[in-house]
Amino acid sequence: LKVTLSPLLHNNGYRKHGMNRVFIPLPSTSFAESLDFAEAAGLDGMAVTVPYKADALDCVAEIDREAGEIGASNTVLRIEDGTWIGLNTDAYGFQRALMEFLGVKKLRRRRVAIIGAGGAAHAVAYVIKQMGGRACVFNRTLPRARILAERFGFSYTELSEENRETLERYADIIIQTTNVGMHSDGTSSKETNPLWFYQFQGTEWLFDIIYDPEETPIMAAARKAGCPVTNGLAMLKYQAYRQFKYFTGVDYESAESE
Repeated sequence: LKVTLSPLLHNNGYRKHGMNRVFIPLPSTSFAESLDFAEAAGLDGMAVTVPYKADALDCVAEIDREAGEIGASNTVLRIEDGTWIGLNTDAYGFQRALMEFLGVKKLRRRRVAIIGAGGAAHAVAYVIKQMGGRACVFNRTLPRARILAERFGFSYTELSEENRETLERYADIIIQTTNVGMHSDGTSSKETNPLWFYQFQGTEWLFDIIYDPEETPIMAAARKAGCPVTNGLAMLKYQAYRQFKYFTGVDYESAESE
């Protein structure tokens, strides 16, 4: 069972800032159920994880512009009138981590392959669009790829060995957004590597949003070919820092120099 590092990050921030707060994981069968609990318990905010990031937008009274454009919310916050607003910090976290990884602020003339079409992929696609990149969404379920791609004006196709050439055309930067590889034993197969059929050339930049394990099979394959690679730990940290600011009004990183 994989456990998110978010509670550790947030609770460390509360401790450093001397705040009487706590961040705990809350298992749930639906986002609506979680929101009912939050109402009853008097919570001020919640982080939202898969598979409820899109559902959250249907349950809150207000939606932040960016979350609305992305089509997913990973953060909900109780506002002054007692209702809830849906926000998204995944995009901020991903963009900051991506810029550090690539060493650039814009993606002009760069082609990007987005692997997956879930809630995290929506935030990724939003950032790629904002940074001026051209992208193709690759997903095993074609209708979901189409919905995401059409939202941002990108191309899309089925993630399969038959579309290897299309992937090669968009492989300047590859962003892996699925959970494939999260439960791997380190070996590469169809079940652990979403691009099990792809031969890395060493020119691709690979960003896998998974952070546990530290190196997934797709990362290992890319690294072996000489590609620059990174996992999603920086993205997780930066999106949590933005959440912390929403929840507390305080800059998380100001505590790190204390």
